Amino acid sequence: MGPRRTRIACRGRRYGRGAILVTREGSGQSPPINASDSSSTVVPAPEVASADDRDPAGIILDDPTCDRWKPIAAAFGHASDAGWGRRDPAVPATEWTRELRNQYEAVGVALSDATARVVKLERQTPHRVMREIYEQFVAYGREYVSRIDTYTEPADLLVRVVISLSATLDGICGAITYGAAGARSPLVPAAAPTPNLSPAGDPNSPQVFLDGPNPVCPQWLKTVDQFFLDTEAWRTIDPNIPSTDFDDAQRAINAAVMPVMESFATETQLLGRKSNNPIWTDLSTLSAQYRRAYVSALLTYAVADDYLQLAAGSAAGAISGACRAAEE
Repeated sequence: MGPRRTRIACRGRRYGRGAILVTREGSGQSPPINASDSSSTVVPAPEVASADDRDPAGIILDDPTCDRWKPIAAAFGHASDAGWGRRDPAVPATEWTRELRNQYEAVGVALSDATARVVKLERQTPHRVMREIYEQFVAYGREYVSRIDTYTEPADLLVRVVISLSATLDGICGAITYGAAGARSPLVPAAAPTPNLSPAGDPNSPQVFLDGPNPVCPQWLKTVDQFFLDTEAWRTIDPNIPSTDFDDAQRAINAAVMPVMESFATETQLLGRKSNNPIWTDLSTLSAQYRRAYVSALLTYAVADDYLQLAAGSAAGAISGACRAAEE
């Protein structure tokens, strides 16, 4: 059983258009990346542990980088708690007070340190999708830091992708640590392999996976928005209540949301493949698989199972955030 905790803020009214996560409350103008792209700088396989991982994206049962990720996430979280987390993202740098500037600069320093440390984890994880998540954390984090001095609101979309990726890692690692991944993964059939895999490039120089509009983004965002509406009742249930303590209404809500989540997992996975972007495809498949694992847990829900939906919702939220950032 996992620790009692509060979910990260959900996608919705709180953050308006820039919101990124699809979890419940309480708890460019270039072609898609392609494995055959000769412009990519490929690091020799011995330097990147996941270089030969061609398995379908799915539920991760163990990863040696999780223990090293936790202090990195904690340090970044600590910096964001010093007022920056309550910022109004619409205020540009030209209008910052000294205090607000200090908050942004502190987060910039913390995020620069986090991305430097995460580069090592990119090399060490044996899982391709974990590597991709780390890569994108670095890419979006560095892009955000580069815009702090001349900050305007669109830059906030970048850090929201970073936060979603961070939460995805928290969900993956939490599901490993507290046993939800191992307990629920046998109930989820393996996904189809990802075509045109993203190459293991230079860990020091990752690029954002969406540096311009993708024609699938509008449908993706519409689907996510509808899912948010369709799961309103589910989000009212405290994730710290196990199924053994559900009342009849809570059991009915969970039973009713299961086909909604299954349909959402299927649709978002198909949209990911339609994007013709291997990182998007991997992230959407990972999200779908964790969502299916969560659905399999709903009738016998334990608190640790919440990490499954955290990984699922945050991975989907990272794609949504990247689509919005690419529009600016």
